Amino acid sequence: MLLTIGLLTWLLLMFSMERIWLRRGSADATFRRVGANLFLGGINWGLARLLVPGGLVLVALFAEVRLWGAWPFLGLNGIFEIILSIVFLDLAIWLQHWASHKIGWLWRIHRVHHLDICVDASTAVRFHPAEIFVSLAYKAMLIISLGISSFAVASFEILLAASAMFNHANMRLPDSLDKMLRVLIVTPDMHRIHHSIDRSEHDTNFGFFFSFWDKVFGVYTENPKTPHVKMLLGLHESRVATRVRSLWHLLLAPFVTKI
Repeated sequence: MLLTIGLLTWLLLMFSMERIWLRRGSADATFRRVGANLFLGGINWGLARLLVPGGLVLVALFAEVRLWGAWPFLGLNGIFEIILSIVFLDLAIWLQHWASHKIGWLWRIHRVHHLDICVDASTAVRFHPAEIFVSLAYKAMLIISLGISSFAVASFEILLAASAMFNHANMRLPDSLDKMLRVLIVTPDMHRIHHSIDRSEHDTNFGFFFSFWDKVFGVYTENPKTPHVKMLLGLHESRVATRVRSLWHLLLAPFVTKI
């Protein structure tokens, strides 16, 4: 409960920062769109707790008391295990995100996230429930097979959720701060390029928390072809179909060929 309250508070802070340091005018700041995004996030929150009662931390505890996984076998523990686990989980999420753009059926469910033509903090929770199911199963498998500690899992889940809200925020950072932060973490300007309507740009910058994976794998784009304030976001079909604001159409999107 405290974690949920904390993340909701962080989300409200990101909304506030968007108003103070607005990066670009909103193409679709309607309550219908933002409400659909937040409602979808609420559905996914409930689904996650239904599918994995107690959350992934409980999965980690289950494996932890039984000493399952590679980390206990290798004798990894303490701060080294926590840091290694967070870095490894972030890499795993990067690979999942990359695969979601390359594998047909994964893209069909992931494109719900990319149909948003106005990227802001609410976009951070705009995922299809099917993608949440896939992600939970994937992370649970990694946690059990590696024996990642419950503290490391909790730390990573907080970082993942908070960083997603931050790097989706329609917020302008000072250029010097953005450049400094990008050495380690994904910034709003860096991630916005990933939501470009230009396929050559949205197939780059897959990172959620650490920024260096995109550079390591050669898919990093520093600046968009069109300035941030003018670049088009979303997918071509979402820019000609206003129905993508509807929660019902977002839920149906993976199962239809046209929006």
